[in-house]
Parts: sequence; structure tokens; C-alpha cells
Amino acid sequence: LGLNELAPMPELSMQALQRGLLVATFVQGSLGLLRMCLGDFFSGSYTLLLATLGYNSRHPGPASNWLKTYVLISFINGTMGHIDLVQNMLLQNFPAIAVSLPLSVNLMHTVQLLVPGVSFCGAYFGWQHLKAQRKVMVEAYQRDLIMMLEQAPWPPPPLYQLPGMPPMPGMPGMPVPVANFPAGGHGCAGCHSGECGRPRGVGAPLAPVPEACSDEEPEKKEQ
Repeated sequence: LGLNELAPMPELSMQALQRGLLVATFVQGSLGLLRMCLGDFFSGSYTLLLATLGYNSRHPGPASNWLKTYVLISFINGTMGHIDLVQNMLLQNFPAIAVSLPLSVNLMHTVQLLVPGVSFCGAYFGWQHLKAQRKVMVEAYQRDLIMMLEQAPWPPPPLYQLPGMPPMPGMPGMPVPVANFPAGGHGCAGCHSGECGRPRGVGAPLAPVPEACSDEEPEKKEQ
């Protein structure tokens, strides 16, 4: 059987991932307290602090940034616990549970057997929770972008002049260009605003321009 033929794991919801992370951190904290009661104060306090970190970072918010740290440390903790079990098995010192052993020894062996699996479960649920949070953030961003594009202002706002560029007509703070009419023509500001009563482009009659006398006209006058 190849990996492609295996059934894919179902995608869990945000609430299911939070419940899974809650259970994993609760078991981690319980194992940490049990270790502290059995005399291993350093390892027990370390596991208890790690479980507290994962418990506080399971909800979206500012504290969720610590979830990456929890996932990383939990994965390293599970890997080291698994290596410890393999090493004890090769050395024929596997932490077995037997009736003939004292209760404290059986409890310590139980903690050693459960810590790697619980750490991997916490790392898995934390990683899936991070992916779900990122997916929710991307969907919210795309939804806001679509709403902004649908409600775009029309007409669009005017462009602003960049430093070093020549002034352009229509920009804020620039005067309205006025057409150059001939002398005596109609060039009031009402033509541009539409308040003038005269037709646009019609001004006062222009003065006739005198034509230059050609060389043939003096000859006609002499005749």
C-alpha cells in the first residue's frame, strides 16, 4: 500500500482542535504534577509550564503567538522521550509495569511511557490549530478585500501631485485652465461653470483684420 491509497484524515473544525489541545495540555499538566510528586521536580515543573503555555495559547488572540513555541517544544519533548524509550529497550531496561514492582516505580514507568505520545498529540493539535487560524485570517482578508472592491467610491478620488512632477490640470490646489480667447472675445469664468447665458465658445465679434496691399492694386489706381 502506498501513501496515496490511504484514506485522508478528516479536517477538524476550530472547536474540535481547541478541545483536542485542551485534553492534551490537561494530560501533560497531570503528568507533570505526578512527576513532581514522585520526586522529579525539575522535569515535572518543566512539563507543567509547557502544558500551561499550550492551555493559554489555544484561543485566537495575542496569546496565540505562543502556540508556535508550544508546538516546537512539545515536538522536541516527544522526540526525546521516544529516543529515551528506544535506548532503554536496547539496554534491556524497558520501563515495564508489573504487579511485583512498587507503586511509585509503576507510576514513574507509566509517566515515561505516556509522555512521548501526549507530547506528539499536543504538537499535532497545536500545528493544526495554527493552520486553521491562518486559514481563517486569509478568508477574512479576502472577504474584506471583496467588500472594499464592491463598495469602491465613484468617481475615484483625484490624484495628488508627487514631489518633482509638473502640475497637472484637475489636481487639488491647481487653477482651472482658461481657454485663450482672442482680444475682445468672451472669456468669463461663467463659461466654464455653465452659468453664462451666452453659448459656449461664442464671444463678441472680432475686428476685421486689414489685408496687406498687394503690388497690383497701385497699378489699377493709376490706370
